[in-house]
Amino acid sequence: MTRPGRVLAGTDRAAAAAAIDARGTDESEWHTAGLDHRLPQLDLPTGPVVVVAAHPDDEVLGFGGTMAALTAAGTAVHTVCLTDGESSHALTDPAARRALAARRRNELAAALSELGPLDKPVHAGLPDTALDRHEDTAAATISDALTAVGAKLCVAPWTGDLHSDHEAAGRAAQRACQATNTALWSFPVWMWHWARPDDPRVPWNRAAVVPVPQTALDRKKAGHHPLRQPAGGPHTGRHPRAPARGNGPSHPPVRDGDPLNTPDTYFENQYAHADDPWKLAERWYDRRKYELTLAALPRQRYRRAFEPGCSVGVLTSLLATRCDRLLAADRVDSAVSTTARRTDTLEHVQVRQMAVPDEWPDEALDLVVLSELLYYFDARTRARLLGRAVDSLDAGGHLVTVHWNHPVAEHTVSGREIAAEIDALPGLGRLARYDDPDFTLTVHERRPDGGPVLSPAQAEDLA
Repeated sequence: MTRPGRVLAGTDRAAAAAAIDARGTDESEWHTAGLDHRLPQLDLPTGPVVVVAAHPDDEVLGFGGTMAALTAAGTAVHTVCLTDGESSHALTDPAARRALAARRRNELAAALSELGPLDKPVHAGLPDTALDRHEDTAAATISDALTAVGAKLCVAPWTGDLHSDHEAAGRAAQRACQATNTALWSFPVWMWHWARPDDPRVPWNRAAVVPVPQTALDRKKAGHHPLRQPAGGPHTGRHPRAPARGNGPSHPPVRDGDPLNTPDTYFENQYAHADDPWKLAERWYDRRKYELTLAALPRQRYRRAFEPGCSVGVLTSLLATRCDRLLAADRVDSAVSTTARRTDTLEHVQVRQMAVPDEWPDEALDLVVLSELLYYFDARTRARLLGRAVDSLDAGGHLVTVHWNHPVAEHTVSGREIAAEIDALPGLGRLARYDDPDFTLTVHERRPDGGPVLSPAQAEDLA
């Protein structure tokens, strides 16, 4: 149902710059919103903890209060700073830029010393404002740091922060955590400036707060040293202000908490701006994925099929060529309308607005297709949805799932994790699985008696 984040470019980069250069949200508005009371609260994590920053002071702004609380509790905290922030001032002289980079390293050391007894930070020295072109090196640096200290948790900038360096740092941390099997939390920095409470661009369903004592917040304040204007150039940007009462939302993965279901408003906002917000009808990636999905169907024809989360109906129109009757559904009205228009000449296709798993067709099915859907639900709701899918299948019916594998803020699990969950369900036998770096596709057959699952060749006595 969605498409993952990507490197900002062109008009996206210009829009992000405009959002950051705008006046911004007043701090009082965040205080009035009371996020520290409305959002779930996380306990202080166990260590060692590695905190990743794109620039010096990002870690203090975004996570400084928790860092101070962790050090006070005796937890080991380590810092990786990917750039030296040498582009924060309009300096063209290389010597002046090198001097500024050195000064910022010294300022970071002074700032961290205010938070508690922290080790000397790891400096990657990657180019400021160009981190998205050096993500491989950044990921390797973070991975080495996680391994060196035996980290239990990595904390990095949020990949939706609208600053290209912050987002690149977040993506690099995601890759490093996948490679080292380390839990990951994310913190926003510029979000406090361009967003507002309940802003649909922020995945609040995955947000939580880490309560910290006032003493830790005082140390965070003492540790924040904005750059002074150096000789030779003015400051090029504004300094974001995070609410002073706490650290603000972190975004832990499902294994560090129980993320909630993605709210309807997230999808409604996506479709409000475009009929096909994820360009499902345009991209070769999606066309290839859909053709592989159709090729994986074990039968030539299905009598009664159900496709919840149909989005704009591209896959629906393809599934219709293999089904006698097909019900496609989505919870967003505009998506339902688009799918209905796309399939309006197909009399055997019905399109309906439904919110699964609370709503489900009241008939036996021989095919259920769950494409880019399950990772928008928490573990409990996901299990209930899969239970309804399995229960609605006739013996010999097929459950087909297709899900993206790369990290996305709104996703509670990956495609590979979903495949493992389905493998563990009773009453199903796996017939096929396809994996590539981008997505995982599985085909399971309903076998309530635990009997063997026959391949298409076996079903025709060819094998």
